[in-house]
Amino acid sequence: MEGKLSPRRARALEREAEALRLRVAGATLGQIAAAIGVRSCASAHKALGRALARLAEVSQEAATQLRAVEGERLERLHATWWPLALQGDAAAADRILRIAARRARLYGLDQPPREEVPAPPCSVVILPEDQMLTVQQWAEKAAPYRERHKALVEEAMARVDAVMAQPGPVLSPEPPEPPPAPRPGPAPPWRQPQQQQGGARTVPVTRTY
Repeated sequence: MEGKLSPRRARALEREAEALRLRVAGATLGQIAAAIGVRSCASAHKALGRALARLAEVSQEAATQLRAVEGERLERLHATWWPLALQGDAAAADRILRIAARRARLYGLDQPPREEVPAPPCSVVILPEDQMLTVQQWAEKAAPYRERHKALVEEAMARVDAVMAQPGPVLSPEPPEPPPAPRPGPAPPWRQPQQQQGGARTVPVTRTY
């Protein structure tokens, strides 16, 4: 496992620092990738991101240290002007107020407090022991409702059984007989057979319109 100061780690830190320097100078990701010797713009972007994250950590640590130093200076100035302010020196009192305002801004003392959302009101009524019901008493009070529910269910099931027991229409297994064909009526006069003169043969006569 490589240590923090291994040669590979040192080269990576140098590439990240160089990427940050080139980015500040206005170089594009493609130019940074070519300068630090990586294959793609994505690799250059990752190196730049690591450099910026490290710079933010260093800046945060430096800001914390600088804030502590600035606070110590304000404390010394406050100690210097405090006796004069107690003696009635107006200028010293004004200095004390300015030092206090600067200290409040430095440590964030002037920020408004966070508003806490109150919990909804909840009232709990505790009954005396002589008014509290036991499990058996609750069961006895619920018995009429349970019997009523049972009766309603039984009544509904009886209605369903009565409907299901009613006979349905009887279906004939054989198809119904077709209605009888109408009887032919008398033929019209022009279709009635006529007897020829001089013989017994008759032929039908058909008129065409």
